[in-house]
Amino acid sequence: MKKILKKNWINRLIEGETKKAEVVVSLSVQEVMKKLCLWGKCDGATTDVCSISLENEQEVITAVLSKYDVTLLIVVEQSEEGAKVYLSASMKEGNIRNKVEEYLDQAIDVLLHYIVKIEKQ
Repeated sequence: MKKILKKNWINRLIEGETKKAEVVVSLSVQEVMKKLCLWGKCDGATTDVCSISLENEQEVITAVLSKYDVTLLIVVEQSEEGAKVYLSASMKEGNIRNKVEEYLDQAIDVLLHYIVKIEKQ
């Protein structure tokens, strides 16, 4: 796996136009991240993944997938229904709206069969 230069994706998230979605799925946190990272890897994206265990024994996993100058930030935490997935896609440069939205939609499609609830911005 190639590592992403943090400065690049942080700048895209801060300065670029961002599309967001919140998805609740009937999978575990680990299964969600495995599916999304596998999709990213098969799609040629570079990835960076981090797992954090909180004091209440809840696990939160974050990942950054980057492809074609689009950055997808993924945060997954446990919820009552399974896992809550926060997706934020952004790109720093000019004519981006379609690419960002397309990348976000593709990530949602990976989880489509498991979705309990979805909110998109």
